[in-house]
Amino acid sequence: MTDQNFNSEANATTAQASKNQAGVGTATNQFRSMMQSMDPEVRLFVINQLLVIVVPVGLMFALWIGMLSWDHRR
Repeated sequence: MTDQNFNSEANATTAQASKNQAGVGTATNQFRSMMQSMDPEVRLFVINQLLVIVVPVGLMFALWIGMLSWDHRR
């Protein structure tokens, strides 16, 4: 491999990394603009629905982890 080939591969990798970072930034900006344009009541409804799902599942997971350390003779 020559220095020229190595440099062109490094530039291609850098260009791809820049493209990937630009895509992430664009997605983040789109998400932020969507959240800002969303009606506050709808946003609260979505957050509440996520909590209704996450809290019981989290509690069940914590209970399951706790049960793993119980003595098996109970």
